[in-house]
Amino acid sequence: MTSLTTELEAVNFLLKTIGESPVNDLDNPQLSDAMSAKTTLRQVSKREQSRGYHFNTDEKYQLLPNVDGEFTVPTDALRIDPTHTSISIDAVQRGTKMWDRKNHTFVFTQSSMYCDIVRHYSWDELPEPVRQYFIYQSAVEFYHETFQTDPDEAIIKGLGDSQASFEDFISATSDYNALYSNLTTFNTLKRKINGGW
Repeated sequence: MTSLTTELEAVNFLLKTIGESPVNDLDNPQLSDAMSAKTTLRQVSKREQSRGYHFNTDEKYQLLPNVDGEFTVPTDALRIDPTHTSISIDAVQRGTKMWDRKNHTFVFTQSSMYCDIVRHYSWDELPEPVRQYFIYQSAVEFYHETFQTDPDEAIIKGLGDSQASFEDFISATSDYNALYSNLTTFNTLKRKINGGW
């Protein structure tokens, strides 16, 4: 079984691209380059996950109100939108709760709300093809931030290869059919069908 790439290994890959030595600790503030690399890696991961993919999206997830009739948004939600039988509810996230745009209140009369939720996973929860793609994206950005120029061809090639593997993974694990012929079409049509984001 192939082992998953750890966050430490990912950070050390970023450090290698700028000619720095690997580290053994990701929480030492004195290791400024390592801290910067970790920040870049996590920013890229969060930004890319916010696009919403099959692996980090829960569809028709049921939310239940608290005793005050308020729906609390899950702490790991990057995006949330009422869907399915709740698609007619004009609600959006505001802070940590859902906001009723029609009635201008956090208090709802519904006994439940079904939502599509795009979730933010920590590094240890990500599938390996996703990790590889995020690593190379981060490496390109980290190199550019450090030297204000593009990285060498090997890193650019690695980004292209990892993106291809990432898209293959998404295609293989998503509910595609002949209509949803590619990733872009699938995500666009799915969001239109579910009422849009």
